[in-house]
Amino acid sequence: SGPIPDEAKQRAFAIRTNFEKQIQDLAAEIGKAPQLLFSLVGEGPLLSRRAPTRWGAFEAWYGIHGEIKKHKDTSPQEWTKIVSAERGKYCQAKLGDKWEDPEALTKLFEPIMAWYLEKHETYVEELKLEGTFDKVVGKVQHEYMRLAETAFKYNGVHCFGFIVNLQPDHTGRTGSAMWGATPAFERMKIDEKGVISRQIAEWESLLRRADMALNGDAEEHEKELWTVQLMSDKRDHARQAFLAWLGRDIGEYHAFSLT
Repeated sequence: SGPIPDEAKQRAFAIRTNFEKQIQDLAAEIGKAPQLLFSLVGEGPLLSRRAPTRWGAFEAWYGIHGEIKKHKDTSPQEWTKIVSAERGKYCQAKLGDKWEDPEALTKLFEPIMAWYLEKHETYVEELKLEGTFDKVVGKVQHEYMRLAETAFKYNGVHCFGFIVNLQPDHTGRTGSAMWGATPAFERMKIDEKGVISRQIAEWESLLRRADMALNGDAEEHEKELWTVQLMSDKRDHARQAFLAWLGRDIGEYHAFSLT
């Protein structure tokens, strides 16, 4: 118990930095994207979906601010080699003898990481406005389904859940979905399609209500609360079946009259 010693932290960061560098060097050697190798060794979800790496941030940053520009006839493999070499030059020029020091590298890349995260946030918002954000949802969903497959294969447990996006696109779609990867889950999705659709709608409403409460939007909070109350009144199987038959939108509208 207790805090991690500083020496252990430094060693852990050094191991992680060395791991990333070795993967990047190998990717450059074989002419493949580093992310392919990260995914191969089980680091795909961590490095691509949850925590952007310095490598990914630098590659995006260099593509815009770097001296060497990527031509249309430059293959991804060739570009990976170029960026890998330029990244090493950049670190050595900025840090000198400390260019492999984990703490120095972390500090050096802080502005680039901040730039990358800001650009990524803008990119996500544009996808939502264009109505193509469901592609991102699909990629995230795929990663969790891989974990669900592994859990069922080796442990015999069913893992499933919801991916919820609160910002609809210009057509009103959010791309929210329920994920899972076992045969029983796939059967349930077919047999209980209406129930699952309503659960997704209810999670959207509950989370939207909580988001509004956090942001102090009292009026919209009360409207969303009313929607949640209507949906949460559906209890018995006959009512569930009837609402499924009516369809989600009109079913939600008639929910109150069935209570």
